[in-house]
Amino acid sequence: MGTYQTSKCGHCKKTWAFMEYGGDSSCGPPVIKCVHCNGLNRTKMKLYRDMTFFNRLTFWLGRGLIKPIFGLFMIGFGMGILYWQYLTIEDNGQSPMSHMLEINNWFGIIFFHAIAIGVAWLGVSQIRDTFSTKKQVQVMEQIFDENGGFFWSNQQY
Repeated sequence: MGTYQTSKCGHCKKTWAFMEYGGDSSCGPPVIKCVHCNGLNRTKMKLYRDMTFFNRLTFWLGRGLIKPIFGLFMIGFGMGILYWQYLTIEDNGQSPMSHMLEINNWFGIIFFHAIAIGVAWLGVSQIRDTFSTKKQVQVMEQIFDENGGFFWSNQQY
């Protein structure tokens, strides 16, 4: 089940993000400054450099291990759809793709190719996102330091 969260200022109650999909991350800015009232709001997040060994381990298990495994699964699922279309044989001795070509079912051909390519692309993007995690953490810490120890609410949300 998905988690939807609304983020708002604890001082002026101005909403920054309304019903966005996502969960609470352990890595992030510990202080967010409201752009409307300049109030400082504390969060439950920590910067990567301030995390304990256990927090870093769980962060990398989620980002560095689970995401690539999910990505490989999605690539395999997309290739499995293409395998089913081209290399399996139905009772009539044809593959599903040749049967769709025979009856001129172009919608089915485009639909199954789009699903297979889309699922495989989702897997590739998950793996590619894993490689940029370290850079994202470094940029986040750089912005935190440049601002003087906080994130503006429009930088985070």
